Amino acid sequence: MTQPIGIGLVGAGIIGNVHAFALSEIEGATIVGVAEPREDAGRELATKTGAIWYKSFVELLENPAVELVILGTPSGMHPEQAILAARAGKHIITEKPMAITSEGATRMIDASDEAGVHLAVVFQNRLSPDVVRVKRAIEAGYIGKPIFGNAFVHWFRDQAYYDANGGWRGTWSLDGGGALINQSIHTIDLLQWILGDVNTVMAHTATLGHNIEAEDAGSASLHFQNGALGVIQGSTATIGDSPVKVEIVGDKGRVILENGVVSFWKGTNELSDDLLTEEDRALSD
Repeated sequence: MTQPIGIGLVGAGIIGNVHAFALSEIEGATIVGVAEPREDAGRELATKTGAIWYKSFVELLENPAVELVILGTPSGMHPEQAILAARAGKHIITEKPMAITSEGATRMIDASDEAGVHLAVVFQNRLSPDVVRVKRAIEAGYIGKPIFGNAFVHWFRDQAYYDANGGWRGTWSLDGGGALINQSIHTIDLLQWILGDVNTVMAHTATLGHNIEAEDAGSASLHFQNGALGVIQGSTATIGDSPVKVEIVGDKGRVILENGVVSFWKGTNELSDDLLTEEDRALSD
């Protein structure tokens, strides 16, 4: 049996509690510390996980039993926290988005490389078996030449959602934007992961249903490097939560993913597990 890994949770909000539950299911993962400036929330999660509560992130990093930190904090805080963790010799898992600027993301990568620690970003939707099958099928030419790649996130969040926890959501300084960089980012990531890099983007954003700094609705037109065109729509101001949709249309087929599951497939071959590599199977288990 491998040695247990000592983990420090940074942030005791919704995401911090999600990670705590997930870690309780992983053999060899031990939460040894929780860093959270709000004492009530921090002590509650620390007690629940049998960990030590730290008011300060820096104090958490001083614990030699902490080998890896998980950043469940507002997005704008990730670069500075990741850099401090790397310099302290801790491996890092950060929630999405990695940072709110490309400069911040680059600094995180550079600091991790210099310290010789691992840095990972949470994009768990890439591990959905159907998502992986679709990616491999498109790589194998099952839908022919990609023509369109579209992503739709039509959700609703009330004003209380944005006002909670100090009101950091929907701010430029801590959230880095609104419905696109926060709620839609997983779907945007999937679209780009499946179809590849984007050459150009033209977009409009608006704030139509909330009192926030950033957008609660955005629509973008894309031109992918492989020549395909696409659309992204993301909102937290619609009538309710519709299924998250990724649609890829080729000259020989079409596929629709809804909430990570294939709801429509037409291609030159059937989707099957034969498409998955050994690594795909291991990561999806």
